[in-house]
Amino acid sequence: MRPRDLTFILLSVLLAASMLTAAFSEPSDGSAEESDISIIYNLDYLEVKAGGTSTAHIVVFNILDKATEETEVRVVYISAMVDDGHVESSLDKTMIVVNPGEHEDITLTLHADPYSRDTTDNLMMSFKVVDPDDKTFVIIEDELQVKVSSSLSSGSAYNRIMGVWENPLPAPFNEPLWTAAISFAICILAGLIVSYVVLPLVLHVPFRRKERRAEIVESVGNLILLFVVLSGVTLCLRIGGGGEYLVSVSQTVSAVMFIMIGALVAWRLYRVVIRFLLSDLAKNVDLKGIDESLIPLFKMLGKIGIATIAVAAILATLGFNLYAIITGAGIAGLAVSLGAQSMLQQFFSGVTLLITRPFKPGDMIRLGTDAAMLRVRKVGMMNSQFENWENAELFCLPNNMVTSSRIINMTGENRAYRTLVYMNVAYDTDLKRAQDLMMEAALEHPHVLKDGSFDKPSTRVTGFLDSSVELRLAIYVDEFEDYAFIAGQLRWAIFEKFKANGINVPFPQRDVHIYRHEAGNE
Repeated sequence: MRPRDLTFILLSVLLAASMLTAAFSEPSDGSAEESDISIIYNLDYLEVKAGGTSTAHIVVFNILDKATEETEVRVVYISAMVDDGHVESSLDKTMIVVNPGEHEDITLTLHADPYSRDTTDNLMMSFKVVDPDDKTFVIIEDELQVKVSSSLSSGSAYNRIMGVWENPLPAPFNEPLWTAAISFAICILAGLIVSYVVLPLVLHVPFRRKERRAEIVESVGNLILLFVVLSGVTLCLRIGGGGEYLVSVSQTVSAVMFIMIGALVAWRLYRVVIRFLLSDLAKNVDLKGIDESLIPLFKMLGKIGIATIAVAAILATLGFNLYAIITGAGIAGLAVSLGAQSMLQQFFSGVTLLITRPFKPGDMIRLGTDAAMLRVRKVGMMNSQFENWENAELFCLPNNMVTSSRIINMTGENRAYRTLVYMNVAYDTDLKRAQDLMMEAALEHPHVLKDGSFDKPSTRVTGFLDSSVELRLAIYVDEFEDYAFIAGQLRWAIFEKFKANGINVPFPQRDVHIYRHEAGNE
């Protein structure tokens, strides 16, 4: 081949190469080269959860040599866009200036809609690199994968029985609608088995008595069945391919219902357990002040506690800020407590009375310095009812007044009561004989305690009066409310015995001596 032909061929190849390069290169107005800027990502792909955010860091580096090309500054305009409309992207910087040999950091933030589905989208990153000297620019475009994960999507549960097993039935029974219906029927069957077969078996160990187990099953069984059915509704929506929004609504409604059902179950179980527990303690354990009369107090405390927890859980489920609610409730509670101090004092005094148990309904008490005897009718949370023992007058006292008074319970431990019977005899009486007769009268009375459970009857000389010697008979009677009547019967019996044995009960007498003075003797 001649040298001239070879030269012609080489020039033709170079020209064709330059034309191909111009055809496939990005539009450019001047000398800015794509190689001036290097883009570095810290992740190969981005992940974001539905309703959440995710961040990634991007480094834009000017690869020009700073020592020799100090004027080669590049201005970069950045934009980002995701194909899926449920995912939004944002940049902390949309324009940067990068000096030769230096870099700038950019933060990319992705936010997925709460109802986004499980999918993989493309994120298009665009960098417009501008040379500020000659206004030429070049555009660099990168594509990144964005993986969106959602707990609301059907996922692997789609068209699977109970979200686990493939539907082996022939068409059309292998369609998602039929698969969801079959799964729902299984949920109902499982709820029935748990409520009315498993629950009685579980309760057989702690509750031996059949009527107790039956009461709990009746109270809780239907609620457990409803709980299982609501769970099945959400599962069936996933199996049938329901949209993310529909599944979310179902989850929220189910969660609120679960909390309400859980609160009802807890309340019913609590009520049954408290009643049986206090009843058994009162019968079988010697614990002072523990009996069935405390049931109203424990019921009220349990109701307040369960309701408070349930309301807080429902508000949290609906997305409310519990910290703000608790803070507001604390401020409101402080205002209420300042404005209702008297009522709060009554309430907490009622709690104190029910816990410490200084008296109970039926007891005979004295309050403060008042000598009147009162019979306890009812101990309430705000006030207590008493009955005047002598006149049968019924009246109420605020509990804070009761707790601030001295309380003397005449029948707190038992109904027995010690009473004293006084008798007077003449100075010439055989005191030993008189004491024996008083003891004889006491021992003959059927309501005087003589079995040794309390001190036996006793007598003593208690005083020498102007006209008589005072004797005292000390006894315990079996019923406090009858002590005055029994004491009267004993006085009558002693008086009759004294008469039969010649012992006189003297009456006050005074000797008067009259002196006559004669006039001559003065």
